[in-house]
Amino acid sequence: MTNNTQMTIHPNLQSFVKPADHAKYSPSSADRWWGGCEYSVKASEDIPNESNKYAEEGTTAHAVCEAYYREQMIGLSFPLDLQLDMAKYPDKGAEMMDAAAEFFDVCTYWMNTDKVGKVLWYGQERGIPVFPEFGCYGTGDFIIIGENASVVIDFKYGRRPVSASSKQLKVYAAGIARHIDKVKADYGIFAVVHQPRVEPAVKEIYYPITELYQSLGSIQASIKKSERNDNEPQEGSHCFWCPARKAKDESKRCKLIVNKPLQLVQENFAKFMADSNLVPDTVVSKVKRDEAIVKLMTLLPIIQSVVEQSKEDFLNRMAAGEHIPGVTIANRYGNREFNSVDDADSAAMIIDLFPDINPYRVVSATKLKTLGQLEKEVGKGNLDPILKKKITKEVKILDETEKKIINSMSDFAKSISMS
Repeated sequence: MTNNTQMTIHPNLQSFVKPADHAKYSPSSADRWWGGCEYSVKASEDIPNESNKYAEEGTTAHAVCEAYYREQMIGLSFPLDLQLDMAKYPDKGAEMMDAAAEFFDVCTYWMNTDKVGKVLWYGQERGIPVFPEFGCYGTGDFIIIGENASVVIDFKYGRRPVSASSKQLKVYAAGIARHIDKVKADYGIFAVVHQPRVEPAVKEIYYPITELYQSLGSIQASIKKSERNDNEPQEGSHCFWCPARKAKDESKRCKLIVNKPLQLVQENFAKFMADSNLVPDTVVSKVKRDEAIVKLMTLLPIIQSVVEQSKEDFLNRMAAGEHIPGVTIANRYGNREFNSVDDADSAAMIIDLFPDINPYRVVSATKLKTLGQLEKEVGKGNLDPILKKKITKEVKILDETEKKIINSMSDFAKSISMS
């Protein structure tokens, strides 16, 4: 596209084709590799990305947004396969359609605001080549290049709040900045997040172009550092999404996670547990006790995390036939639930048994009534043929092991009280 200003847009931005579906340095994982934990990139290389129902739901919602935009702008109808995907949800995709309509309004606003000025180029679901030569690229849900400013709009269908200042959005903005030239001195890029299931208000942040140029240097430095073999893992909130944190193959798991139980075992628990029981009758004993309690409070979430991860590891190993002393696998029986695939399947089974019953709530016609409400209508026990008890596998400490540990701790407590 030509324009009457000196500003230029690199053709690579307008026509970028991603070299692969999954980028090594994807903007969505920038919290990890950009100054978070460069070690995680190489640690995660051979670990496949596992999809889940939330990721699949997000993918469908993004496709609905794209189809809705095309329908509104050029009259294209929704693809049949997308209609079938929407039909599998209890509300037949109604919530996704509402979100898509809102996203369309957000994009339309930014296309017409004075903040952007004359629109020189725009695109939906367009690749952003940040440093594609190093495997750093992503997809912007909606990009606008204007005379006064550019915009990258991100659509999030999940329920986990996302900030407009996230590293993912800043990497997108930096990638756009790399591919526009001869801009005004006060030029900048807006990063915008639309998250309809979290809050109706759109979140935005403005980055001066000079700041984004500096970010490009920082991004490139992190990529180069991530290629080294001498990085050490860094613990933080970014660990939650790291594939190396939860790899089933222990040889591929992050060594920080693998070594954490050993580090905890090596802690001098006897010393600071004894200190935590001190009577604060002197300044010295009060300081010692407070320090010990702070240490216990600090370690508690770490211990809980290690236990939860170890339970999953134990389950996998014992399911494969390995014997682990002191523990066994037990079934945990939860609440009753319908023996069905989804709510629509449950509703069909209820209607088949009781044709005169409306299985859905009056106020929210897409949600099933509770079991208690349904049993009031059909009689207690009459739904049993289509119910099951939710069963989950859990690691259980053997009784003799539990007694041995408790007795040991009791003896330890007595020794503290006598000291």
